[in-house]
Amino acid sequence: MERYTATKIKDGILINANISNIPLRKNTFLVFDKDLFTLRIDSFDNYKIQKQFKKIEAENKIHIFENTKEFSIGDYIDIYYDEYEFFGYKEVSSREGIIYKNQNFYPQDGLVSNNKKTILRVIEIDDANIDLEMEEKGAYITPPDQGVPFISDAGAKIFIDHFYRKSTTKSFQTNLIKNITYRDDFIILDLLNPLPQNVKEGLVIVNKILIKTYTDISNLTKDNEYFYIVQNKLPYLNLPFPEIEDEIASKMFEDILLKMDNKFMQIEQMLSEINYKLEKKIN
Repeated sequence: MERYTATKIKDGILINANISNIPLRKNTFLVFDKDLFTLRIDSFDNYKIQKQFKKIEAENKIHIFENTKEFSIGDYIDIYYDEYEFFGYKEVSSREGIIYKNQNFYPQDGLVSNNKKTILRVIEIDDANIDLEMEEKGAYITPPDQGVPFISDAGAKIFIDHFYRKSTTKSFQTNLIKNITYRDDFIILDLLNPLPQNVKEGLVIVNKILIKTYTDISNLTKDNEYFYIVQNKLPYLNLPFPEIEDEIASKMFEDILLKMDNKFMQIEQMLSEINYKLEKKIN
């Protein structure tokens, strides 16, 4: 039987899965691995989580400044972040060193993303003017400051009045949550892979399933617990009836027999009490 993870939140049971990849339907059962606690599904729907994050410590740890239980160990998350690209320049204000045609220049500062630096190539030059052409617009988490030179491989410098803009395409990385640390007013997500180069903040998005159950779960506590989905049920007691194919299914079956035995004992006790009252009434 395939295992999934679930967490109980205010609105229901949150499952770490995609609706198209999990065999859910109304009146099927969730059976938790740890204690065989069983819930019957009433309804389910997609549930999208979006949270802002900041990187404060290591490259593979992000902080979310909200004490939320919506994330689970094993979640695949999409990390979105802004990038800036070269848009153009007004003029070359000054220059230093030997500059010649077809020479490439790169900005001296700026936080580069994925090693994509801006490259400007000299296409025309004379004593008064330099014309530049963009070879590579680059990608920056923080764009180069005004007043900072563009430098060639040989050390020549040009100072230009330049413009950067946010990239027209949103950049993202898919990552995996290895561990979660809960604090009073924030959580720390420990990721499988480091964040992209120089990324300090952005948006985390993950899609899950929110399940509503017939049972009142207001006092239930379930945090990142494994569970199974059982499609079949017994006609009596409305209990799940798994196919006996592995150890957990056998444990479920034993639990079902125990519950049935307890129910029969309750019925037997009720019948004994009724019989006693009838005999007493007759006598």
